[in-house]
Amino acid sequence: MKAPMVNRIAAHFLPIIAQAGGVTAVAILGFLYGRIGIFDVGVRLGIAVIASFAAAYAAGALIGTIFLGILLHEPFRRIQGAPFKIGDQVMILRGSRKGKVTEVYEIWYPRTQVRVRLTEDEAISVADVYSDYDLMKIENEPNKAMQPTPVAVTPCAVARVAPSTSVADL
Repeated sequence: MKAPMVNRIAAHFLPIIAQAGGVTAVAILGFLYGRIGIFDVGVRLGIAVIASFAAAYAAGALIGTIFLGILLHEPFRRIQGAPFKIGDQVMILRGSRKGKVTEVYEIWYPRTQVRVRLTEDEAISVADVYSDYDLMKIENEPNKAMQPTPVAVTPCAVARVAPSTSVADL
């Protein structure tokens, strides 16, 4: 079973918004440098421009993570199926256990993290803790064996079957 694209994107929520913030800051700085004509000068200033782009990228990534993270935190959690409950079936979307379907057995509400059933060694070393972004809730499908099977009913005139006579008609 493969997770839908929107869930895979939501699993990488924080790196994506950090990249968006960094690229935005560099684009703004490049626009401002272009307006004052700083790109027309020598090598020494070119090195300073590259260094300022690196600093702007880092600052933009931090600012993007803080502000976009606050705005988009809850919607991305909801996309993944959070808040999870004990007993929910989830699929792990990131890390070495990617694609594994398991069950939630403990919830850490303040940290928006859950513990899932893996091996005993991982439970002892607390390596079974995942963020809400790293998991996707699996909806349990209803038992289809208990649902009625649709049957096509053909009227007698179309099927060219003679109508039956009952004892009452005789």
